Amino acid sequence: MIWKELLNSQRFGATKSINFDPARSPFEMDYDRIIFSYPFRRLQDKNTGQGHYRIQSL
Repeated sequence: MIWKELLNSQRFGATKSINFDPARSPFEMDYDRIIFSYPFRRLQDKNTGQGHYRIQSL
């Protein structure tokens, strides 16, 4: 692996050059894009718990 190639700010599939805000890193921009996206916000009140089961003793 060549780290300089992996950690560059160029986006895959981008047809034009994106001007980055010097105050925010590309990581922060991607993070905000995910966190504030509608599909991610729909998961806000969801959980993966299975509920409480009553344990019956023998």
